Amino acid sequence: MVFWRRAKKKAVEPRVLGTLKFDENGDAYIDEEPPSAHAETAEPRERAAAACVYRTADRYVVAPEIGGGGYWVLGQSAAALPRTSSPQELGRLVLDALRKSLAQSPPEGEGNLMKPVLRAAKLRSYRTLVEQSALCSVLEDGADLLLTPTRNGGSTGPDRGFVPLAKEAKKCPRKNQDIALVGSAVLETFERCR
Repeated sequence: MVFWRRAKKKAVEPRVLGTLKFDENGDAYIDEEPPSAHAETAEPRERAAAACVYRTADRYVVAPEIGGGGYWVLGQSAAALPRTSSPQELGRLVLDALRKSLAQSPPEGEGNLMKPVLRAAKLRSYRTLVEQSALCSVLEDGADLLLTPTRNGGSTGPDRGFVPLAKEAKKCPRKNQDIALVGSAVLETFERCR
């Protein structure tokens, strides 16, 4: 009897293709100019924090995002609240996800990065998540939070997934960590999702 051993895959270093930007229609594109071209003029920035909030039929699912430099990946955890929760509870969960965004490092390996979100949403596939939810992106921008609604392009076709509506992004001040204000701003952002 012969046993074959599968060769281990070598870790692939991510390549920075450019910077993620948005055009006047709110469509995302990658600026092809490499970040090193801006090295002399760009000031060093602190690491940003980001989170995504999904609204499904019966719950809110909040997950930290890790990255920067033009791309973000979901963190290794996600938490859920019933849709009947107060803005204060939702705000607390969002601020907690932003703290985790700074504390976590990108997940290693080639596993399903959506697994924590799907588990928290009690759904089996990303396709179901896209078909049954809306997404609000939260980016910590200094003393403010930038909340961006998205357009749901469905699970198939050229516009599939969630497309950020950058023109409709709004800032929310983080006055003394007012968690109810943050939760209310997220709920208001969901009203602008398409």
